[in-house]
Amino acid sequence: VQTLACTLNGSPRACNEGAFSLTGLADASYTFTVRSTDRAGNQEATAVTRRWTVDNDPPATTLTGGPADGSLVNARTAAFGISVDEAGSVACVLDGSARQCSAPQLSLAGLADGNHTLTVRATDTAGNVEAVPVDRTWRVDATPPDTTIAGGPAHGSTVSDREAAFTF
Repeated sequence: VQTLACTLNGSPRACNEGAFSLTGLADASYTFTVRSTDRAGNQEATAVTRRWTVDNDPPATTLTGGPADGSLVNARTAAFGISVDEAGSVACVLDGSARQCSAPQLSLAGLADGNHTLTVRATDTAGNVEAVPVDRTWRVDATPPDTTIAGGPAHGSTVSDREAAFTF
């Protein structure tokens, strides 16, 4: 090979036979091409091309629907919308245990009475992990109250008293 012609995103770059290095690349898409010409002046018919994207920005997740943060609800189910600003995957943790989930929807059922925390964190296709996960905390109380009357006239009784006092 007599000469190599290299370009990065269409701009000519000096390159040596067999090696070319780039440093300090910003987040962007890149196209690198190399075309060789031999000593006889024969030029390679088609340049060799490599395309890639540099992405160092972590994704951001938005959680919609479901119980409001800090709320008290009487439902044992919850449905959340999950949206992420980049392609990739999401990981969900409910009350400290990993839970299978994916955007755009997470439905939870069979929630016990008590406090619940859902944590969602995204990872983009470049492997960048969301720095701060999205959390939602709420309390379920789906058990109805159970009131009993402990004192007062007996149920179904007939009394002569014109007053009645109840304890419950």
